[in-house]
Formats: sequence, C-alpha cells, structure tokens
Amino acid sequence: MLETFDGRMIVVPNDHFITTRVVNFSTDRSPNRYEAAFSVSYDTDMNLVPVVVEEAVAALPFVVTVPEGPEVALVAFGESAVDFSVEFWVSGVDGGKNKYMSPVMFAIWNALKEAGIEMPYPQRVVHMKAAPNV
Repeated sequence: MLETFDGRMIVVPNDHFITTRVVNFSTDRSPNRYEAAFSVSYDTDMNLVPVVVEEAVAALPFVVTVPEGPEVALVAFGESAVDFSVEFWVSGVDGGKNKYMSPVMFAIWNALKEAGIEMPYPQRVVHMKAAPNV
C-alpha cells in the first residue's frame, strides 16, 4: 500500500504490479485533502486573506486539523485578480468532491464578504479611435 500526498491509499496487488494499480480514494480512517481555488481584488490587503479564509474553513464541521488545518496559498497574480487556493482535510469515507466543495466555497464567499474583501470579475479597458474621414 502506498499513500499519496493527498492522503490517498494506492493498493498495488502482487499479481497486477506491472499492469494495474488500484486507488482507494478513502477509508473510514484516512484523511483526504481537497483544494478550493478563489480570487480576490488587487485592492485587497493580501495578508488578511489567509487569516479570514483559514478561520472560515476551519469552522466547518467536516474539516479536520490532523494531519493539518486549512492552509491558504497565494497562487498567482492574474489578469483581473489575485488567485489563491485553500487546502483542507476531511476524514473518512466521502460522498465525492462536491459534498465538501460547495460548503467550503460558500464559507469562503461569506467570510470574504463579511471582511469587505471583493471577489472581482474580469474588466477590460477599451480605447476607441476616431474613424478616418472619408
């Protein structure tokens, strides 16, 4: 049995070692890591984002602190926003990724709104040139 960074167990049967691998995505005792991406406005105090989001995600009843609590990372400076992600762990057999992602995304949205942090939408500046006189 091999355990991945995400807490997944990979079972490699002896008779299928060369041709097959079996992934056990969860057991009743193994924690599983998920990641939720989100973006904030460039006007945001970036040092505030991890504090606000980690606290909100940690408060969810299915998020566990072992092997570690939620952790926010600054991922990229995008065209219209600063991109972040939050990694969090849940324990036991799950009902699929969407079982956890929706409540986590709502928690992020509500926490950012409450802190006055804007989640931006793409914006473009268009310069109109005068048409040549014909």
